Amino acid sequence: MDNRTLRTTLTGIAVTLLLSCSNGPEPMTQVKTGDIIPLSSIASGGKPTTVLWMFPVESCLSCQTPAAMLRKIQSSSSHSIQVVGVVVGKDSGIVDGFLRTERLDIPLHRMKSREFRKYFGALELPAIIMTHNDTVMHSWIGEMAIGSLSDSDGSELLQLLSDYGG
Repeated sequence: MDNRTLRTTLTGIAVTLLLSCSNGPEPMTQVKTGDIIPLSSIASGGKPTTVLWMFPVESCLSCQTPAAMLRKIQSSSSHSIQVVGVVVGKDSGIVDGFLRTERLDIPLHRMKSREFRKYFGALELPAIIMTHNDTVMHSWIGEMAIGSLSDSDGSELLQLLSDYGG
């Protein structure tokens, strides 16, 4: 392939990518308090307060996950709170191994990327969403928000959960 053909091909690819990105949905940076998330298809624990940890499979390869904080929430909160994982993407057993290693015993709902987008749009992952009776009470969206929440050792989330009977 000569330089001119290569340049034309790369320009075509760049224009295609630019057009596809500019017409796509804007990433959602926040789930609003008061939004309804029907959890019946995700969490069947029947508990009024749920902490959803939504994450892509690749998050399990990171050294920084909220697993320790979620374990603390499970051990510190009453039986009226459930922690549920929603993993997005193709999983080849990585997530199960990660949960075993982290000693995190949570129900896990697996969603393909397309299915996740259907329900949650372009919500940025990872995300932790606290719901009470399917209504969003608080949310932490993206690596930075979850990192600051985890840095507080979960005390902020534990306090909020105690307000809802946890």
